[in-house]
Amino acid sequence: MSRATQSELLEQRIAENAAAQEIDLPKWIFERVKVSPGDQVLELCCGTGGQTLPILDRVGDSGRVVAIDISRAALDALTSKAGARSSRLTCVETSLESFSSALTAAEIRDGFDLVFCAYGLYYSADALRTLREARSKLRAHGRIVVAGPFGPNKQPRAKPARMF
Repeated sequence: MSRATQSELLEQRIAENAAAQEIDLPKWIFERVKVSPGDQVLELCCGTGGQTLPILDRVGDSGRVVAIDISRAALDALTSKAGARSSRLTCVETSLESFSSALTAAEIRDGFDLVFCAYGLYYSADALRTLREARSKLRAHGRIVVAGPFGPNKQPRAKPARMF
């Protein structure tokens, strides 16, 4: 868990993963995930913002992102990186088990167009519960996107993972 809560260890892990990857993960994700101007996005396990910043760019001035992470240091790093975009960014320090109750009515407003989680769902003690809670925060036509490994991620898969 310390690798999830210490921002310097998170940055190190991101650099190690990027060096070992054959593809640029954020580029690959956003070639497949539609994020439109004006979208309201809830990002779980945002870390220091590897995907948050591209999402902020895509939602534009009329959209917003509520970014959740268990690490205050990671959220502070994200806020710093966001710069002028931080006016459309709300950071909430909480765990996956508590995120639903940690959100205020103002943060939820009328729901989210997208709930997004990259490389983080495996931190949940109960992934199905976390996904059910995320679903309850969606607008009628909202969607959930989970990218990255889940469970024993060093195991070979019989079928490729799919996005939903």
